[in-house]
Order: sequence, then C-alpha cells, then structure tokens
Amino acid sequence: MPYRMILSPNINMTFEDSEDTKTYKIDNKMDIGLMLRDCLTAAKKEDRVTCGLDNACELLETKADSVMLCILPVNDTNDVTLQIHSTLIEAFCWENDINLVKVDSAEKLAKLLGTSPVTSVNDNDRPTGRSVAATTADFECVLVEQPVGVPTESDEEVVEFCKMTCDMSPPPVVDLAV
Repeated sequence: MPYRMILSPNINMTFEDSEDTKTYKIDNKMDIGLMLRDCLTAAKKEDRVTCGLDNACELLETKADSVMLCILPVNDTNDVTLQIHSTLIEAFCWENDINLVKVDSAEKLAKLLGTSPVTSVNDNDRPTGRSVAATTADFECVLVEQPVGVPTESDEEVVEFCKMTCDMSPPPVVDLAV
C-alpha cells in the first residue's frame, strides 16, 4: 500500500525537498476537512456538484474550464478499472490546471452529498420517476463548478489549500468532516 499522509485539524507541517531545498509549509488555522465540507454543502445548494465517473468525464470533456475543484477519494480496493479512471482524471486535472483534492473515503462523500436520491433510468436512459439511493460508486469522482457570483470563504480556502499542496508527492489526503 502506498504511503498516505492524512491531514487533520490544526496541522502545522513542513516538508523539505533535499534537491531544491523547497519547503512546504501548511499552517492551517481552520480544518481543511471542515472547509471542504462547507464548500461542498454550499455547492450542492447551488447545484454546482457533479458526481460519478461518467458524469464527471462528460463535464470535463465539454466544460473543463467551468470546474473549480475535482475531489477523488483514496481507492483502497483492488479495482484496477477504478484505479485507471482515477489516474486518468488526476492527470487531466493536472494538465488543465483544475484543483484536485484527495479525500479519505467515498463513504464520507456519499454521506455528505448523497442525501438526495438519484432518479433511476430505464434501458433507454429515460427517467422512470422512481428514486434509488445513491451508492458510494456515485462518489468515486466529484466535481465542483465555479460559483456564478462571489466565491464563499470556504471555496477560497479550499482553492488556496490546493495551490499550496499541488506539488507535494504523495499528495495529501484530507480527512473529510461529515
């Protein structure tokens, strides 16, 4: 299993890169997990959240410049297909300057965003009118679009966190608050 660094409340970390003597400092006055939760809650209310690999890929293909943030849960399963999809989305985000956050679990994303039931579809991709519960598979990739108006404080904090940690390897894993 690869090394994971989980960021928790009130962290203060320094990473030194021996080659470039780069120092990364994260002095987190507020818990990034709480800020991400607030960002997702506000985005959900404003209908700026896209969940699921297929929907996310479609949005990235058609309107990548409208995406403020991509959230990928850490994949601890042996599902090779999911790992490949996640790696490709991560690379796409990197190439297109889309902020990326890795979180500790798809289950937490499902709890936070999955309160609204998903409308089921028939074989012709037409809504049936029945509601089905969202599953954790629906939260293997979550995209948050740019706000129409002024970004919230939590939006700005999450984007700042992404900028501060984008060059870290391995990328930090945020402990998402629910």
